[in-house]
Amino acid sequence: MKVRQDLDDIESDDEKDYSHAPVADPETWRVRLVEDRCTTCVFRAGNLMNLSPGRVKQMLEDCQKNQGHIVCHQTLEGYGKGLPGGICRGFEQHPQAVDSAAIRYLRETGRVTLVNTETGELTDMDYRLWKKGQQETDE
Repeated sequence: MKVRQDLDDIESDDEKDYSHAPVADPETWRVRLVEDRCTTCVFRAGNLMNLSPGRVKQMLEDCQKNQGHIVCHQTLEGYGKGLPGGICRGFEQHPQAVDSAAIRYLRETGRVTLVNTETGELTDMDYRLWKKGQQETDE
């Protein structure tokens, strides 16, 4: 199956560092963020992506070291959906996300484009207002 092969290629290359993969639009000055965690998010319980042991920890360390971010695998080039790169929602919710330059930019400026990985829809909005709405629905 083509999609599975693409995922195998992505995950088997443990040397790749995606912590600075492009997630920003230089024309709009917005950062793309995946709207919801996907069903196989690496931050969900279990190893749904069948990653090598310690791979997520290494990805987080790379991000912390480089002030980078984790890109949702559904938006990586070669995955097959043709979506522009977006920060993984699971990463955005992780405590170490505060070390990411892109996440700090979102929190400061509010300039976000939400990426819906199911529909492919891109929605520009103010991250701070969106996040506040998310917190209110969690209560």
